[in-house]
Amino acid sequence: MTPVPKPNTEFPGAGCLLCMATAEAAHSTLSSYVQSLPTDDLSRLKEDFAEALRKKGVDAIVISEPLVVDALAENSAKGANIARRDFTPLKVKYKIDKLVVFSIGKHGISRSYSSYVPTGDPRGVLRATGYIVNLNDNTYDWYKTVVVSRAGERNWDEPPKFPAITNVYFEAIERGKDSFMEPLGQ
Repeated sequence: MTPVPKPNTEFPGAGCLLCMATAEAAHSTLSSYVQSLPTDDLSRLKEDFAEALRKKGVDAIVISEPLVVDALAENSAKGANIARRDFTPLKVKYKIDKLVVFSIGKHGISRSYSSYVPTGDPRGVLRATGYIVNLNDNTYDWYKTVVVSRAGERNWDEPPKFPAITNVYFEAIERGKDSFMEPLGQ
């Protein structure tokens, strides 16, 4: 798994600098709270996936340290199903034939804006990618992009603990994890 970023807030549509500053200022308490939310559920995704593979009879190990994909060399081979980075050195390092990678791009809370004006309530979001690289030829055996956006059903502006926001954040995380587990019948 690549390093899991801290959860954060985003305000799409607040495009100009003054609009962004206004949105950030209006949601400073919410942003501070969201940044304090735990990432344990996301970090456990690799263990949950490995356990599901084991139940299918696959000898799966979990690599504990984060994978920094950008630190890998560029792959000289090009093609539609070939990884851009060269993952093949990991075959010897970990004594594995295939590598499952989860990369969390964004998670937290998103609230859409039109310039200075919010156009909707905050939503829990998760954007992530999972893929399996065959380390014999550096090709993808599986590739899945997950984008989850969950709206709340009640008043969200309840500082300091924002219970409705917390709920949609964790719903987005769980739906994303479920989406990754789906091919394994989970």
